[in-house]
Amino acid sequence: MIDFLNSLRSFVSFVKIDDVVLKDATVFVFAREVNGSPRPLVARRLSVTDLPMTVRLSNEDALMGGRLHQGLAVEIAARLTVGDANGSEGDWMGGPVLLTLTAENTAEIRLKP
Repeated sequence: MIDFLNSLRSFVSFVKIDDVVLKDATVFVFAREVNGSPRPLVARRLSVTDLPMTVRLSNEDALMGGRLHQGLAVEIAARLTVGDANGSEGDWMGGPVLLTLTAENTAEIRLKP
């Protein structure tokens, strides 16, 4: 579940694994601007062994000057990979969920092969 609570700059993501996966896999949860650069505005790196969990992303998780703000149309997604953040064949994906940021938003991401 993704909740944007009382802040223009933050959201919470719950990522659920449907099946057993490699214990050394990495999960990236990220937000990109709709119709913008393919580069994420904000992202967080997690261990698959931490899932399911709630993750709070904010402008503190910004990549290369990315910023979240009210009214911004974003797509929220997650990638499970044994490679790097760029992804590789066989990665599991979740989303994207499209949202226009307001004070409160909710979405759920489920990772699937």
